[in-house]
Amino acid sequence: MKDLEYYLSLNYPIELIHIPESDGGGFSASVPLLGRLTCVGDGSTPQEAIDDLARVKRRVLSDLLKRGENVPEPEVIDDNAYSGRVLLRLPRDLHRRVAGRAEARGESTNRYIVNTLEADARARIDDLYSLIVAMKAQLDALTWRMNFATSPGNYLINYGVSIGGVTVMPSNAVMAIGRMATREPERQEPENTSKLQLVG
Repeated sequence: MKDLEYYLSLNYPIELIHIPESDGGGFSASVPLLGRLTCVGDGSTPQEAIDDLARVKRRVLSDLLKRGENVPEPEVIDDNAYSGRVLLRLPRDLHRRVAGRAEARGESTNRYIVNTLEADARARIDDLYSLIVAMKAQLDALTWRMNFATSPGNYLINYGVSIGGVTVMPSNAVMAIGRMATREPERQEPENTSKLQLVG
């Protein structure tokens, strides 16, 4: 029977987040599988947050079992299931071309295939990183625009950079900023104005 100790022995993935100083600082640790907002602990250091999470996780699991609810279990990855050997079937023409390119590089066909897969994986990771950087630039630009728009009397001449068809303006790409005068012009009397004084 699966009891509390059984679930506590499982290796639940933990999500550790640094809390900005503006929000109080410290760290937050949670078990997403059990609920990011339910199974969460905090502390001034990562270890303190994880220790606090361990106490919360025990309480959350105990409550789930008492209510008879289904307790999710983390996915178990069996490393022994991956021997490193793969039987790959290729069309004869493709096999011939792969073998020819491997020979031209002085590599075995197996090594050529492995190197090609690794290079493709690295390229995909680089593309993903570039996309994340571009998205961050867009977010920074949007935050800057929102903050700027809340200041009265500001106007912005919009010259930005285009990323993925979206015009963004990071803080270092601002081309022109101005501030409109908000004071009313001082009233001036005409120079040759006659002043009458009534004497009673």
